[in-house]
Amino acid sequence: MFWISYKQLLEHKNKRIYIISLLIALNIFSKPSFFLVFVVIYPLFLLYKYKLSKTFFLNLIPIVFGALLLSVEYI
Repeated sequence: MFWISYKQLLEHKNKRIYIISLLIALNIFSKPSFFLVFVVIYPLFLLYKYKLSKTFFLNLIPIVFGALLLSVEYI
């Protein structure tokens, strides 16, 4: 998850959004504490790289997806 998100920061590809979402889902069901760190840091790096552009908001899709999964898991 971390390596693919790093590659996404270097070069944006829409396909990676799906891969990151899948990896986040697997991560949440196996070790949710890693996602809690990721959800704080990754958007900050995205904001630094893409500012408030469309690409920034597209790359937040896996974060929102992960937050929904995490809430389903704990509710």
